Amino acid sequence: MKGTVLPSGIILPPEPERRPKPYGKRWSPTMGISALVAEDGETILWQDSDWMPNALHDAGEQSMLQVYLKEQANPTKYLALLNDATIAETDGTMAAVVESKAPASGGYDRQAVLAADWTDDGLQAGDYRFSAAEKSFGPFTTAAATVTHQALTTTLTSTAGLLLLTLALSATTTVAVSQSLKIILRWSQS
Repeated sequence: MKGTVLPSGIILPPEPERRPKPYGKRWSPTMGISALVAEDGETILWQDSDWMPNALHDAGEQSMLQVYLKEQANPTKYLALLNDATIAETDGTMAAVVESKAPASGGYDRQAVLAADWTDDGLQAGDYRFSAAEKSFGPFTTAAATVTHQALTTTLTSTAGLLLLTLALSATTTVAVSQSLKIILRWSQS
């Protein structure tokens, strides 16, 4: 796989080429890449081969419009891991999806994505882009977890938080005891 190798060992592939609209799919501002990390905390066992696009949920669309246009408070956002093959755009809260593990259990915690985590990458191929700091889930304890998606939500532990967006992993991944899953997000405006 070609791309930039980070100190963590994750390889960042080139950003996907933008297609002229309409191209049959909805535009996706957020991309993510995931990597399964061995017990030693350094060896990459598996990673997505390309940037995975998001599915922006209705609640995420509404939240962005409320914050930007109505100047409502920007909610704190958390990354979560899901094991759910039936995710729909209309799923509005974490209660509508299946999380890989219960928050704050077995080495799993939702990870805050703060304003300070975002780096302004400037213009990239004519579009502005921000990249988030790498987030790590684990190492997991007591039991493995199956992961199909990443999710961005507005709550640290509850199921009442908004489900803003989800990003599928390129393959269903099992994170074994003592392993971790690392995630990097990017956001582009086009």
